[in-house]
Amino acid sequence: MLKGHGECVSFGGKKWLATTKGVVVFQKDIPNFKPDKNWALEYHVYFSPKGYEGDHKIYLFVGKEGSPISVGLAKYASWWKYGELAIPNEAGLPNELKGQVVKIALKKEQETVHIFVNDVRSLSAPVDVPSLSALQPRIVVKMEGVDIGQGEYVLITDLKLTQE
Repeated sequence: MLKGHGECVSFGGKKWLATTKGVVVFQKDIPNFKPDKNWALEYHVYFSPKGYEGDHKIYLFVGKEGSPISVGLAKYASWWKYGELAIPNEAGLPNELKGQVVKIALKKEQETVHIFVNDVRSLSAPVDVPSLSALQPRIVVKMEGVDIGQGEYVLITDLKLTQE
């Protein structure tokens, strides 16, 4: 952990990382990962049924916090972002995602990043490939929750990267 305290919890037959109180930031170094090459990254998120939009967010950055490849998710799908771009709700999810598991995937192909929500392509955006070559071979995750003891938290699991 770089910041905060997370907790490993069991939910739906899987192990998840949960926010305990406030912000949790962690990174996973991935040997031989080259952010400027073609790759795919998948993970699942879950927002607790209790709490408000601003209290439950999860960000994923490729390489470092503030990276040009970043996804920001909140309990309300209308807030979802890829960098500064809104991620359209092409998957037809309800706006308030309380108590639901959502699958997110990023796929970098050549000079484009595609965002998939529950296996539905929701956004395709250009990416500056030369800027990616300077990024570290890692994934950084920032999670914001209120208090797991009060039932207000965010979960992440199944973080998986494949690269050509």
